[in-house]
Amino acid sequence: MMKMAELNKLPGCSKNSWGYHSDDGNFFDCSETEEPYGPKFETGDTIGCCFNFRNNTVLYIKNGVNLGIAFRDLKNDLYYPCIGIRSKGGLIEANFGHEKFKYMAITDDDIDDDPVKEKWIETIKQYNIEDFKNSLNSLKIGQKNTLKYCAKAYFIMGEYKEACKDLTKLLEIEQNNEFALKYRGEIYLILNKYEESYADLKKLLEISKDDEWALEANIEVRRR
Repeated sequence: MMKMAELNKLPGCSKNSWGYHSDDGNFFDCSETEEPYGPKFETGDTIGCCFNFRNNTVLYIKNGVNLGIAFRDLKNDLYYPCIGIRSKGGLIEANFGHEKFKYMAITDDDIDDDPVKEKWIETIKQYNIEDFKNSLNSLKIGQKNTLKYCAKAYFIMGEYKEACKDLTKLLEIEQNNEFALKYRGEIYLILNKYEESYADLKKLLEISKDDEWALEANIEVRRR
């Protein structure tokens, strides 16, 4: 929410505030008029919110699964995190980066190579994918890893179609690549291509049947 928002109303139910509500899964955009968005959530669920000031969008994450863009045309202004609670005695725990985020895509946890990790962080900060590609070529990490890390960078930047191209190339080289199946399945979910998302997640679960993220994402795809 912004500084002038009303604090006696739930997030999203007044001007200058936005909110994803637990009781119905709807999104509220500066008014009490609701818009269908995602699934309901409850005690034990982890909800994340990601602001992308490069493409002016906001998205939410439930238990590590990207629910897609909730709001576009974000103004370049000051925003304040706010969580609304209606139940008496309710407790919440907030994480602003002092602990590891549940949403792995936003972290560098799945990048094993330290020099690549350093370049990847620099790329995300500068929003320059071409320099990143040149750096990967100089590091000589191979075609598969180059496609993998470029796709992840594109994904974080919100360049989903470009990420999908690299992931598809990676799957042409290695059909059962779990990284590519995970990220492409998530991209298809974000882009509302549910059949394609389901196919990738199904294959991922055939490879790793206990993958918690894939199980959660599969539930979300079926809900759509």
